[in-house]
Amino acid sequence: LETIRYDDASSLAFLLDFLGLDRNADPYDRIVYSDDVNRETLDGWGASARLRTRIGGVTLTNVAAYRSHEYDSRFDTDRSPLRIGYDGDPEEVWRASEELRLNWETGPVSWLAGVYFYHQDGSNQSFTGVIAGSDANMITTSSAVFGSATWSVNERFDITLGARWVRDEKEIDYTQYDPVFLLGGSGTIQASDSWVEITPNLNVRYRFTPDVMAYLTVSNGFKSGGFN
Repeated sequence: LETIRYDDASSLAFLLDFLGLDRNADPYDRIVYSDDVNRETLDGWGASARLRTRIGGVTLTNVAAYRSHEYDSRFDTDRSPLRIGYDGDPEEVWRASEELRLNWETGPVSWLAGVYFYHQDGSNQSFTGVIAGSDANMITTSSAVFGSATWSVNERFDITLGARWVRDEKEIDYTQYDPVFLLGGSGTIQASDSWVEITPNLNVRYRFTPDVMAYLTVSNGFKSGGFN
């Protein structure tokens, strides 16, 4: 960010002039006026595993995954050579998911059934200098049961009908410390909520040739709420 114009009545302009420091108002000079080097780092890793086996006429598929990241940042808030303010937004987040699916066929109908589980735990400690900041923990848990059936009417025409039941639950534990009302004052938020929805879908496909297919899809989507 560059400052392109200063307010002569502001404290920043007064201090720069008083200390004999130049006002950097040229956004094209590529000169950064800062009392410290900004930094931003992200370390993340993850692992996933997929297992497929067949038991009789049923195919069992298991997909498990784990992801984690650590983020850290510190920036010169005032964008000047004065040590007035700085801010950062470090966080740590981990998430794990598990999905189990079953596939089998009965005559011209192919069946799919499964369950899904997801959990995410995150913490964030943002700060603005040493006088204001926040400490937040948020937890998201999602579980679902789903199924579908595909009827092959003939070699060219098939119909799929399915549905998914999902339950999302979110929790927040947030504390903001701001004795000088820099961010609007101090306060706390402790809340939780959950959402349950059933989302159906219908898909119709017709193959004119092995390379040409037409399809029609009708589905209902869902996204749970949250806390900001």
